[in-house]
Amino acid sequence: MSDFTSQYQCVGCMLQSPIFKLLSSEELFKIEECRVEVTYHPGETIIKQGTACTHVISFAHGLAKMYLEGDGRNVIFRLIVPGDFVSGAGLFVNNRHHYTMTALRESHICLIDSLVFIDILRSNQQFWEEYLRHTQTRQIFYMDKLLRLSQKNSRGRIADILLYLSNDIYKSNTFEMDLSTPEIAEMTSMSKESAAKIIKEFCQEKIICFDEKAFQIQNSGLLQDISKKG
Repeated sequence: MSDFTSQYQCVGCMLQSPIFKLLSSEELFKIEECRVEVTYHPGETIIKQGTACTHVISFAHGLAKMYLEGDGRNVIFRLIVPGDFVSGAGLFVNNRHHYTMTALRESHICLIDSLVFIDILRSNQQFWEEYLRHTQTRQIFYMDKLLRLSQKNSRGRIADILLYLSNDIYKSNTFEMDLSTPEIAEMTSMSKESAAKIIKEFCQEKIICFDEKAFQIQNSGLLQDISKKG
């Protein structure tokens, strides 16, 4: 972790999360006065499960994973991309983070004092409503993911994750994979051996091509079919 030289001010910043577009210049100046820009290197912890929610995060650049730490096994439930906003599930409950967030790539973020953020929420109705919309959208995503994990077989789960990576994270059928096989297993609630077996099957069936970190979906139609029938 290291501080990086500020290149942008909050007013007019092109890297800020979309939720901040609803703030006035005065409100953005308040954030400017309390924010800290930090760079995290791959593998460094950005948020630690169980620590206090002292800041909310505007994710400017890079890639990170959010996961629940369990007894001997983690569950990755979401990846964080540029433009994402992270406030912490316990911000209004017990002021504690209920997950860990770790950088997968070099990541630049803005840490914003949570008390200042809450104060602006209380004074800006439109911003408050957008924040609720944002958090509820995430809740729907997590419930849908839980349903998929509980009802789909192993092939369907792996297909879901590969489509998620292709459509939502990398936005391409060809990309450099940032996740290891054990991390893919943590996204599907499977053992790493089972995840590796399914990925190998998909390669043999020419649905995907996976060579070290170079990844390509060769038959997206069949992968979508496996996802639906899984």
